[in-house]
Amino acid sequence: ENTPEPRDRAVLACAMNTGLRAGEITRLHVGDVDLETLTLRVWVSKSQVEDDMPITSDLAAELSLWLAAYARSIERPLLPTDLLPPASTGPRYRWRTLPDGTKEKYQSPSTYIPHRPVTKLHRIAQSALFQVGLPTRHEGIHTIRRAVARHYYDSLAADPKRGHDGAIRVVMTLLHHTNVSTTEHYLGVTSERKARDESLRGRSFLPRPTKADVISINQRPA
Repeated sequence: ENTPEPRDRAVLACAMNTGLRAGEITRLHVGDVDLETLTLRVWVSKSQVEDDMPITSDLAAELSLWLAAYARSIERPLLPTDLLPPASTGPRYRWRTLPDGTKEKYQSPSTYIPHRPVTKLHRIAQSALFQVGLPTRHEGIHTIRRAVARHYYDSLAADPKRGHDGAIRVVMTLLHHTNVSTTEHYLGVTSERKARDESLRGRSFLPRPTKADVISINQRPA
């Protein structure tokens, strides 16, 4: 909500609703978005596979707004080959000739370059984190990816029918990991650690002995 740039808002919305890596977001094209079937076609860089990921309701709303703003900015209908998060030129100063023949310097607004991918997505993430008062040093899209994965895991694991094992396997598919241990390491949680936490948190580890459990020194057997 604190991101004024429409493209950057779309990038953040995509990261927050998919958990994709920065490189996977920059490779998205307009043709990869299907708002009718709520499907986002993604090329997963590490595993070298294509995945049709679901588009959440929040992401669908953000992409609808962004695609409309994108088309207005470049003053033409979007093409399937246009990059979804394009690079931009940034505002520039230009000269124009007035009716009286004098020249005037003016600032032209930034424009998007549909065939060139946006770079330095970590700066978009850092700007958003700064706006809400969170640390920015060494942070980036991976920060959002990890936070999304942990939130998704916690929400799934809260269901007793699914538990840790079921939750971690679903999150594994979100992150496009090839094995469960990688996802557990990524989240910093394992089934053994989960069992430890549940068995100890808020409970007495060393119960107080009763009088019957206490034996006087004088009564100890020789």
